[in-house]
Amino acid sequence: NFSALNSDEAIRYSSLVKESWPVMGTALLLFFINQAALWILAAYSSSEDVALYGAAMRLVLLINVANSVVTAVVPPIIAEHYSRGTLKTVEPLIRSAVFVCGIPCLVVLVAFLLFGKDILDLVFGTYYQDAYVVLVFLASGEVIKTLAGPCAVGLSMAGKQAVLLYLSIVRAVLFMGVSFYVVDVYGALGVAIASCVFLVLNELVSLLIAKKMLGIWTGLSMANPFLLLKK
Repeated sequence: NFSALNSDEAIRYSSLVKESWPVMGTALLLFFINQAALWILAAYSSSEDVALYGAAMRLVLLINVANSVVTAVVPPIIAEHYSRGTLKTVEPLIRSAVFVCGIPCLVVLVAFLLFGKDILDLVFGTYYQDAYVVLVFLASGEVIKTLAGPCAVGLSMAGKQAVLLYLSIVRAVLFMGVSFYVVDVYGALGVAIASCVFLVLNELVSLLIAKKMLGIWTGLSMANPFLLLKK
């Protein structure tokens, strides 16, 4: 991490471990959260619910493409300017990137809302039309995550990995607890709602923490998208 290591110092193994273990822990927890819904459904609900939830998850990957673009472009910018103390100067650029990537995400969400059943029928078959509501909740959560911007990436690049780890732990515990409680009654829909709610809460808290710690707002705004071209 650029904020913790001086460029004139040798990078020691202990320093790498200290800086990287929260990142690894966060990544493992995110993987666990993403897969836990299917595990819970497989253990406490029907195979039909597992199939419906899995189909919805696969379509939601379309929205994750935009997140991948932002997380690929923004981290080196944040790291460089944070180390220089000029992070505020690139806030418009970051918000511009979120604006540009947010538009196709919203288009996909609207498409799911209007034609979700038809899309599920086309891609997976008629039976999977029953995954429509699950798809809407999962997609809504991912869109809000995209519109919140790279707040988690910003915290990580600025040396605040431990904050992300703590947030991920809280999210995982709450999601698992609520999912176990609702799965018997509501099945895949209940787990999808829990996933959406705790993803949104996690992103909103991360956004506010990033604003307080980094002094920038990474969320969606009516930014000038042509700033990306100027850079």
